[in-house]
Amino acid sequence: MVSFEEQQRVLHSPFDIRTHKSTFINYLELIIRPDGTPEYAVPSHMMKLAAIYGKSMDDIYEECVQSQCGLDGIDYLCQQTGCIAVWEDHIQGMPNDAQAATLRKLIAEDLYKGLPYLSSGFNISVDVSDPTTWLD
Repeated sequence: MVSFEEQQRVLHSPFDIRTHKSTFINYLELIIRPDGTPEYAVPSHMMKLAAIYGKSMDDIYEECVQSQCGLDGIDYLCQQTGCIAVWEDHIQGMPNDAQAATLRKLIAEDLYKGLPYLSSGFNISVDVSDPTTWLD
């Protein structure tokens, strides 16, 4: 078993698939930048995204409230930074092509077990004008 100190050292180092797999079991918490570069979400997804965005949590909260965005904090920060937040079995944010390629690598290495996600070039539209068709 890998020591706590070694796990902490790895979490504060650049992400490397081989090192990750030899250090952790059933654990994946990453931020993937718009260029596809994965980074550990340390100390948390929210705090890492805030650091990337370059604003304090108080400023981010105020900005989100004023914009009445209706998103949770992670979704808002993913939208503002272009990053995606990754856990072992799901993501938040809309991956672009580079991020989708990184997700595919993580799937191939059996690290990411979520559903395959399409790139941001794929849009879903829903017609909500006629509620009688919602259950069709």
